[in-house]
Amino acid sequence: MHPESYKYLSFLSLLGDLVLLNAFFVAGHWFYAHPDPLTADRILFYVYLILVWLVLGTVFGLYEHKGNETYWQIITGYIKVIVFFFVLFLLYFQINTFNYYGRDTIKYLFPTYSAVLLLWNIGLNSVFQAYQRAHRSRQVLVIGQRDMATRLCAFFDQSLDEGYRCLGWVHTGTSEDIGCLGRFDNLPGFLEQNRIDEVFVIISDLNITQRDLLAEWLDDHPVKVRMVTDFGKLYYHSIEMQQWGDVPVLTLHPGPLGIWYNQLIKRTFDLLFSILVILLVLSWLTLLVYVLDRILDRKGVFFTQDRTSLNGKTFRIIKYQSMRPNEEADTRQAVEGDARITRMGGFMRRTSLDELPQFINVFLGNMSVVGPRPHMLAHTAAYRKQVKGYMHRHLVKPGLTGLAQVRGYRGEVRDVGDIEKRVALDMAYIRNWSFWLDVRLIFATVWMVIRQLMRLPVQKHPSA
Repeated sequence: MHPESYKYLSFLSLLGDLVLLNAFFVAGHWFYAHPDPLTADRILFYVYLILVWLVLGTVFGLYEHKGNETYWQIITGYIKVIVFFFVLFLLYFQINTFNYYGRDTIKYLFPTYSAVLLLWNIGLNSVFQAYQRAHRSRQVLVIGQRDMATRLCAFFDQSLDEGYRCLGWVHTGTSEDIGCLGRFDNLPGFLEQNRIDEVFVIISDLNITQRDLLAEWLDDHPVKVRMVTDFGKLYYHSIEMQQWGDVPVLTLHPGPLGIWYNQLIKRTFDLLFSILVILLVLSWLTLLVYVLDRILDRKGVFFTQDRTSLNGKTFRIIKYQSMRPNEEADTRQAVEGDARITRMGGFMRRTSLDELPQFINVFLGNMSVVGPRPHMLAHTAAYRKQVKGYMHRHLVKPGLTGLAQVRGYRGEVRDVGDIEKRVALDMAYIRNWSFWLDVRLIFATVWMVIRQLMRLPVQKHPSA
C-alpha cells in the first residue's frame, strides 16, 4: 500500500471504532431501561471508555497500519485490546457507585460489540487492499542506471498494493541499455508526452551537469520528486535534512533515539519511573534484603561492577548481591547450578529482583528502563570480535530489560549464535524504538517475571 494511504486507513479504522464504541454502549444503556443515556454521569463514563480505548489502541499499536496485515494479525491485535478494555470497563464500577449495566446486558453487549468490531476492521482492510490493487493510479518514472533502476521498477510491478504503476526507467549512462525507455537526453519529450505523477531519481547515477538539467526540466512539470541513494551497508532508520550554511547535509540516524526530542521523551519517562520505583519499592525492599542477608548469607546487600554503556563508555552497575564474592566475578558469567550463587540469590536471579537497584543507575542517567542489556567489560571485548556490528548496540543507553530479554534471550550466553540473536534483537529495538514500544516491553517483562514465579517455560523468539 502506498505510504500516504496508511494515514487514511488508520483514520478510518479509528473513526469507525469510536463510532461503534459509542453506539454500542449508548444503546446498551437504552436497552437496560435507561430512557436518558446522556446524563452527566453517563457522559463521563463514555469519555472514560473513549480515553481507555485510545490509550490501549496506542499501547498495542492498533492503528499502526502497514497496509498488508493478515486477518489473523487484525484479530489477535483487537483481542488483546478488547481483553484489557473489558478489565478496565469493569474496574470503573469498582470506583463508581452508579449501576450502568446489568449482567445480562454485559453478557450480550461485549460479544456482539467485539464481533462487529472485528468484522468492521477486517472488511475495511479488505476494501482498502482491493482498492489499491484496482487503482494503481500513480504513474512513476525512474531515472538512473540499470542495477538499482530495474530493482525499483520490479518492486513496483510486484507490489500491487503500493498503488504505483511504473512506466519504466530512463538511462543516465553514456551507452545504450536494453530495457530502458530511452536516454537521459530524451527525458523532456517523454515528460511532455506522458502523465507522470512521481519521479524517482537515483542521484548517485547522475553527474553534476545532468542534475542541473534535471532540475530545470522538472520545474516545468507538476511532479513529486523522490531522491534515491545507496548507503551500502550503512543501515539507518531515519534521515534528517539539515542546512549547514548554504550546503544541504543528510544526517543519518541509527534509529528514532538519534533525534533529540525522542531522547527527551525517553529520559523524562526514565526519570519519573525510576523515582517511583526507588520511593515505593527499593525503600523497603532493600531493608528486607538486608535483614534476610543477615539471617541467611551475610554476603552483603549490594554488588557493583563495571559495564559497557552509551558510546562504549564505562559505568558502575548496581545490583543486589546474589553470589558469593569471588575472583571470577568480572570475567565468568553465572550459569545454571552455579555454586557461587547464594541461597537467597537463586530466588532473586530467577525473579530478576537482583536487577531492581539498577533503577538507581536509571535515575543517575547511566541506564534506561528499556534498552540492550549491559555486558561485563571482558565480554564486550570478546563479543565485539565475534559478532559483526556488536558495538552498534551501544548507540543507546543500556536498559534493565529489552526486546531480547522479552523474547527469551536472558541470562547465560551458551554460544556465539546466542549472542548474535541478542544483538539482532537489540538492533531491531534501536531501529524501531517508540515510547509505546517501551511501555509494551515493560508490561511483557512483568508478565515474564510472573511466568518465572509460576515456573512456566519462556519461549525464545529469535526473529527481530
